Amino acid sequence: MAMEEDREDDDERDSDEEGPKKTGPDDYFKRICRVSGRILEAKNLVNTDTWGKSDPYCVVKGIRSNNHLVQIYKTKRIDDCLSPQWMEDFAFECPTSWGLNGLVGLKFFVYDSDDKITSEIGSDDFLGGADLDLYDALHNKPVSHTLELGGIEVRKQVKVHKKRKSLLCVQIKVTHEVVMKPLPPSQILLQSLRTVHKIAGIECNIARARHLRNADVLGRSDPVCVVRAATISGEVRELYRTRVVDDSLNPEWNEQFEKNWGEESAPGEQPVMLIFDIYDSDDGDEDVTESG
Repeated sequence: MAMEEDREDDDERDSDEEGPKKTGPDDYFKRICRVSGRILEAKNLVNTDTWGKSDPYCVVKGIRSNNHLVQIYKTKRIDDCLSPQWMEDFAFECPTSWGLNGLVGLKFFVYDSDDKITSEIGSDDFLGGADLDLYDALHNKPVSHTLELGGIEVRKQVKVHKKRKSLLCVQIKVTHEVVMKPLPPSQILLQSLRTVHKIAGIECNIARARHLRNADVLGRSDPVCVVRAATISGEVRELYRTRVVDDSLNPEWNEQFEKNWGEESAPGEQPVMLIFDIYDSDDGDEDVTESG
């Protein structure tokens, strides 16, 4: 009898150690894995130009459940038009690394391009925006939406038709999938501590810079790019410095460099971030033009 009991105990221990933990319905969740659609047109946009009409373009951004915004698409600019027809398709794959902070909505912004280059973070005038909630979106079914554009600060000299609202017409399709819930952050941290990954080296190509600030009173800046690495210990070390490009706000370097740390480097010497600074070189004195 005693031998049989011992066997039963051994069998129970073996069954406890066998295989991964069983999962149930609560271990899975539905998320938006892809959003696609078409930016059709806008109607009755505000004219912010003194001469002629606005030159509108549309920017699409995703709204995540943690309120972070992600860039999805930007249309072309249509010159001298208050009712532009873009008819442009877009598609965006939502990374699985987002975890539970997935896509929940879309933001649409319409701007008037003041220059040949469209830049919503520059001097382009805002022509209106709208939000679209994707919570109840059907799976793989294209749905047309007519959104009223709001949030426009109208100047006194801008004429606005009171009876005509600015509208944006879009067609959106949402794709869902059911996936396993990610591990809690504490478990992810514990798993990451089981293995140590070291950076043995990096290869970098410094290609070009665009639209730098002019730091010179006469002429243009003479930019040089300096690359530094911030290490685990908090030290910042210079890795590379490009040649100086004279009198240019759009320098072309196309320079490559390599940096090897080696397997025997101390843990505190491991790089955690690369820092790119662009300076205006003036006879040895350097003014920071851009940093990133």
